[in-house]
Amino acid sequence: MIGASAMIAAKYIHETKTTNGATAREFYFTSDLLDGKEHEITATDDGTASVTFQLGNHEDSLRYSEVDIDYTVNVVQNDSDTEIEDENIANKTGKINKGSVQNAEVTIKNLEPGKTYTVTATTSNTYKKTLTGTIKVKNIDQKVYTSVRDKNSYIEVTVWTVDYSGTVKLTYGDIKLIPDNTDSMMETAKRGGDTLNFTGWKANTSHVFRFFKEDTTKKSYKAAVNGTEVTVSEE
Repeated sequence: MIGASAMIAAKYIHETKTTNGATAREFYFTSDLLDGKEHEITATDDGTASVTFQLGNHEDSLRYSEVDIDYTVNVVQNDSDTEIEDENIANKTGKINKGSVQNAEVTIKNLEPGKTYTVTATTSNTYKKTLTGTIKVKNIDQKVYTSVRDKNSYIEVTVWTVDYSGTVKLTYGDIKLIPDNTDSMMETAKRGGDTLNFTGWKANTSHVFRFFKEDTTKKSYKAAVNGTEVTVSEE
């Protein structure tokens, strides 16, 4: 009797309805995250955050859509009112097929600590609905610090930590800098760009990395920290 009751309930729920001569089909568009509320997430050690959520065509196991759903996801950073790039949204657009309980998984990556984002998912077929949610990325305690001093013919990039012990990464591209290979920490560093990983970096220590300029008329350089990675670039 239990199985029969469930079948009767399902049949009733999915009966088509006629209103003013037109047939209305069941339509549901739901999400486990886009519920109109704010959700807080934490950045990882690389200094960015990501979030994965579901878009569904159902209210529960018995109530599901009888029409295909074409959807589009958009993400806007609230402070600057700018949309994040499509490459940072996996399954930004897609289709959820009708006729049974179905979900689409969406992942948003490279969200910045301290920023708040508004996420919307909108249907674009016969039935229109928009789901919205807010993602707030917690600020992370900075582990690595850096500064740059320009000495005309070379620059000094100072990297230091306070309470952090672990791996520190130093990255620079093809920006006309020659690493000082006489420094034991840079003896394998390559000209024209490289990424150096320093394991076992101790808390409350610092090191000065020297780079010679290929062209002393070049504009100044800067260094930025993302998590535990220091990147040297032109200003």
